[in-house]
Amino acid sequence: MHRGGRVDMSRSGPFAAERNIFGSLVAASQRQNANSRKVWTGGHGERSDFTTILPQEISLVIFGMLDAESLFHTTRVCHAWRDLLEDAVSIWKRHYITISHYCPMEVEKNRLEGFSLKAIVMKNYVLSRQKRAWSQGVFSYIRSISALPAWRMCPMDVETWGGILQGELNRSSW
Repeated sequence: MHRGGRVDMSRSGPFAAERNIFGSLVAASQRQNANSRKVWTGGHGERSDFTTILPQEISLVIFGMLDAESLFHTTRVCHAWRDLLEDAVSIWKRHYITISHYCPMEVEKNRLEGFSLKAIVMKNYVLSRQKRAWSQGVFSYIRSISALPAWRMCPMDVETWGGILQGELNRSSW
């Protein structure tokens, strides 16, 4: 989704029209900022962004196109974006389903402790990413330490390592 720190709007798919709208808004904002070096303000002098201009439903569709890691960063941009995304179940549900597939015990524990979907996704994202990579065989044929992924690793339980070992045994028997 990102290339060099910028959102990639060139992909086609179910939200292609929304990506084009979002891309146009971002481009217009960048042109405005490049020309005047001022933050675009609304009629009353307050700061405005696309979430204050567009209906909330469209803003949520735009945020829904982001991956989980980008959403984490988005919630830290400003209070308005954090508040908008805090209880947006539709945004976090897709990531929750993916994470619960790879981290069922951790997700169930967090759910029983009363964490929100957002909190569960944020707490288990790195672990699910790591488990997914192991299950897909990303680490099966590492030739040197420099070939290891740059992202951080985290501890896993015995059941997870057993599943990883079984997957590696199945891969090596092909």
